[in-house]
Amino acid sequence: MKKNKIIIAIVAVTGALVITAFGFPSVPEQQTSFSDKYWVLESSSIVPAADLNLDGKPDASLFAIMEECDKDDAEMFKSNGKYMTHHGNNKCNDNEEEVIESGTWTYAPATKQITIHQIDVEQPQVTTIRELSANRMVAVREFTSTDGKKHTITGTYKTK
Repeated sequence: MKKNKIIIAIVAVTGALVITAFGFPSVPEQQTSFSDKYWVLESSSIVPAADLNLDGKPDASLFAIMEECDKDDAEMFKSNGKYMTHHGNNKCNDNEEEVIESGTWTYAPATKQITIHQIDVEQPQVTTIRELSANRMVAVREFTSTDGKKHTITGTYKTK
């Protein structure tokens, strides 16, 4: 009897070590109506306009200042917590991978907020979903510019 308890304990500890080392994602599984779909930015607004590209002129739209090669890129919020970017057919450079893991995300249904932790970006981005249907999403993000003004970016996305 004592021998069986020792074997069960060893199996349990070994199993826990294997799962910890190889199996657990760092972000919990999340099923939402917008996860596991590619979303492409269709239009955007910045209110009040802000000089995001530092050309001395206020920008009223993110989409208007995006590089042409970035306009067909799509984002996916995978249910395993990974945030993916699909670079589309119009590549910015020859070495650009088609799909990359861009970071992680979590969703708070009570506040309708997505928190995105992008790779190589220090601060997480918090975005609120204002509207959501099977093939359209409107997301809003607020930020404060270097001159202390508060701005709101509204992005309208469609499924790819």
